[in-house]
Amino acid sequence: TGAAYRRTATLEVATPPPTVLYDLPLDSDPGWLTEGQWAFGVPLGGGTLHHDPTAGHTGMNVYGYNLAGDYPNYMGVRRLTTSAFNFSDRSGVALRFWRWLGIEDGWYDHAGVEVSNDGATWTSVWEHTGARICDGAWQEVTYDISALADGQPTVHIRWSMGETDGTE
Repeated sequence: TGAAYRRTATLEVATPPPTVLYDLPLDSDPGWLTEGQWAFGVPLGGGTLHHDPTAGHTGMNVYGYNLAGDYPNYMGVRRLTTSAFNFSDRSGVALRFWRWLGIEDGWYDHAGVEVSNDGATWTSVWEHTGARICDGAWQEVTYDISALADGQPTVHIRWSMGETDGTE
């Protein structure tokens, strides 16, 4: 007929949910390297800031610093380091975990998360620098570690507590 018609079309592409590469429910101890009072087990609900939990987010166990209560004053850096993860054929790698953290503000007490793909050079992906943190409940946190982990066969993650000052 020679008539022209215009129609609007909308194309929506859904992003697939992230693929879980490693799921570590901590039903049993994975045997990570601990320093100081980092420990695997059932938390005892101690601590002065909103108290610690009495179980993990998904089960009874956690990795935590002093499962009976507070971290000490005048403490040096103490770390929890994972065994190696293999991401040699992966891209877009992110670290996601549940935390329950109570810590004085970052001017006085420190905590952090670091990643290494060679076991010698560590890069900070989170560092406590702000106000006091009193989670008081499990909080899910996610960090993009793709720049360090994508395509890498040996990736380690470590959490740190300390240094701390002499108050609280």
